[in-house]
Amino acid sequence: MVEPKKINGLHNIPTTAGFAGPGGGFEGGAAAGFEIDDASVHKKADEREVEKSLEDTDAFDAIDVNAIRARNKASGANETVMSKITSTGVGDSSLSSLVAQAEGEAAADVRDSLYVTQQMPAIPAVLSGITPQEPPRATQSPIRDFGGEYPYKLYRPGTYAREHMRITATKLSDGRDFFYIDDNPEYVSGHKTRELIDPRKLAYRFTSHVDSEGNEVPSEVPQMRQDPLTGDWIPMSRLWSKRPAEILGEDSNNHDSADSADSAKDSSPSRIDPFAGRKPQCEYQDGEIPDEDYDVVVFENRYPAMAQVAGVPNTTTYVDGNPLWKQAPAAGRCEVICFSSNENMLPANLSVLRMRTIVEAWAFRTAEISQIEGIEQIYPFENHGSQIGVTLHHPHGQIYAYPFIAPRLEQELRHTEAYFERTGSNLLKDLMNSEIEAKKRVIMHNHSWVAYVPAAARWPLEVHVAPVRDVLTLDQLDDQERWDLAQIYITLLKRANKFFGLSSSNAGDSSTKSFASSAAFDLSSGMSAANSSEFVDLPYVAAWHQAPVHDSRRSHYRLNLQFFSFMRDANKIKYLAGSEAGMASWISDTTPELIASRFQELGDVDLD
Repeated sequence: MVEPKKINGLHNIPTTAGFAGPGGGFEGGAAAGFEIDDASVHKKADEREVEKSLEDTDAFDAIDVNAIRARNKASGANETVMSKITSTGVGDSSLSSLVAQAEGEAAADVRDSLYVTQQMPAIPAVLSGITPQEPPRATQSPIRDFGGEYPYKLYRPGTYAREHMRITATKLSDGRDFFYIDDNPEYVSGHKTRELIDPRKLAYRFTSHVDSEGNEVPSEVPQMRQDPLTGDWIPMSRLWSKRPAEILGEDSNNHDSADSADSAKDSSPSRIDPFAGRKPQCEYQDGEIPDEDYDVVVFENRYPAMAQVAGVPNTTTYVDGNPLWKQAPAAGRCEVICFSSNENMLPANLSVLRMRTIVEAWAFRTAEISQIEGIEQIYPFENHGSQIGVTLHHPHGQIYAYPFIAPRLEQELRHTEAYFERTGSNLLKDLMNSEIEAKKRVIMHNHSWVAYVPAAARWPLEVHVAPVRDVLTLDQLDDQERWDLAQIYITLLKRANKFFGLSSSNAGDSSTKSFASSAAFDLSSGMSAANSSEFVDLPYVAAWHQAPVHDSRRSHYRLNLQFFSFMRDANKIKYLAGSEAGMASWISDTTPELIASRFQELGDVDLD
């Protein structure tokens, strides 16, 4: 077996075939038992049916198509991104061979769910790190019997995940899926096991009930309606409006508190956190976590904006019988991913090791959700900060699985497809290459990822993070790329928290949310007056743009992360007012070059 390389103090597992898992050896990796349809992976453009009628092709009038084709031809099909970094002086020439290897991988290394043939065998639970424990049966609704293992449909854990993580699947008392994803060696080894029983007696979310007058009230199934002017689908769910907000308990001795045991010693009110672990010696707590502690957990949202409900047909009808207004069940899926059991942990202060576990969770859920019938787009994201409407400060993210393609992705797909038809090239890759050639907006990179401020950034603080290798979705990332993503993600969060150069009374505690009275860095002028090591907990959105699940245009897309903040400075929020909200026409308060120069002040561009 090839020895893992040591990168940044962490074992970076090579992507060669063959590994020895904790439950026994398994040789061959993708080459043994996994068949990839090479012809399908490399479909030619003339074999694909492309939507020709685009409403917005005028955006490409200014593109010099011949120049792009000439440049692509001259550079060669296998020219690497990082070699361009080297040539412009941004990167390290030692990276070139590694990137060339990534771009020249065989088709067997391509992890595109559409092209894996049905001969791919199921991965045994003992190899995949699944705890072979029977989940509890909910009395309110039927649940499937796991039969001692979680049946992976598509997810293929890499070597590191097999050896250093364990996924334990169970059901909450109302039938929702719940997964512990452990990186603690005691749980990975099986020395300790997770609590599977949810002690609550929750009714099934979509069960009809009888009101006080004896009338049966049907369940509130999430619906969606289509705007005939734009074609956008708008999910509508009154259940979503009932989602919890952080509240304060009246009784400091209340065992339902999500604070530590020390809260019982004083008279101050205590937080009630539904994402906290169950309290010791507490028979019942209306929280979502059955165990007293955890590493990372993923579970279906109790108050979803979209959900697939058994027995509800996924058919399109009309509002008031008028064919102008289409409506249908919002048959998607909403999941929550909690990053730590520590409610005061800032995402920026997570270890790279924990972030690696979170990356694995994204890949795991992307692969598995993609197999659910009717799902068209999978969108992992993180909202952070009360300034943008976050009601629970416990460190967490979400995953939305849409039964349609969201408007932003639809617009991007139209442009990437039109660009390919005109140039024969991938728009997202060419954008990344162009940013690397320009050099001045690249803020950091490592072996596998490049982070830059886009030349047409719309937010006052915006960064795009792109993989060097052509990748469509998170589950296609190999071990190297998952480690490097964990590194660059945490580095980005830490530097973003220093962007305005302000002090926080407790940089490690997410309870400190207020900003200082004056900004140290002015986005409009680029002037910085404070030490760059000073800290502020920046509100932000981290949004994963993945290729759609089924749409034929997916092959010309590319995975990328959009990271942005609403803050214009430490005390000013960019509100989406008349131009942005009314006409979707953005006006920026700064320039991308000023944003990038500030990030470059905060640390090395080369992270390796």
